[in-house]
Amino acid sequence: MELGACGEAIDTADSGCLSRSQGNGDEFAWRRSFRYLQDRKHHDQPYRLANADQGVLSPTRWGSTLAKIAPSAPVKKKGNVMSNKKIVLEALTGLFVRRDVSVLDTHFAPDYRQHNPTIGNGVAGLRAIAPKLSPSLKYEPGMIVEDGDIVMIHGRYIGWAEKPLVAVDIFRVRDGKLVEHWDVMQEEVPASATVSGNPMFTLPA
Repeated sequence: MELGACGEAIDTADSGCLSRSQGNGDEFAWRRSFRYLQDRKHHDQPYRLANADQGVLSPTRWGSTLAKIAPSAPVKKKGNVMSNKKIVLEALTGLFVRRDVSVLDTHFAPDYRQHNPTIGNGVAGLRAIAPKLSPSLKYEPGMIVEDGDIVMIHGRYIGWAEKPLVAVDIFRVRDGKLVEHWDVMQEEVPASATVSGNPMFTLPA
């Protein structure tokens, strides 16, 4: 038998209270029995470990009242919200593969900022070139990388210029809309003509 934190003698083998550790004047070592720890005033409320690794519960004040651990904040679920990568992929394939100009309203911000020197700012700049796209234009998306609000996508444009172009399109995405764009384009060299023998563009596996 020993004196528990509840102030009465208890049997440590069937402890509903807490025993004080030896050699530590200001701290208690709190042990949890197989059933809920009980307090006289709050006997119907379970206590949980404040530090699961150490098996420790901290008291709110000297005596039998323990700190009740607040429940974890609920995890917010994204639901059907698309990732930035998905938004970019849908925008490009919608415009250049399906030729669906409605993506200009659903996926691009009205004040879209354009850094390609041949296209104007805003959705109006893209809307102006959409009817001029060659019927033979083919766009093939490759690897795509997302880093925060920046998405980079490797792709091949066939029919945009005289020769196929390999490009990296870089987008800034904000609140589900494309708000800014940069690109780097280069004429494709066939793998048979490259020094390494490797292609400039590969489709994702």
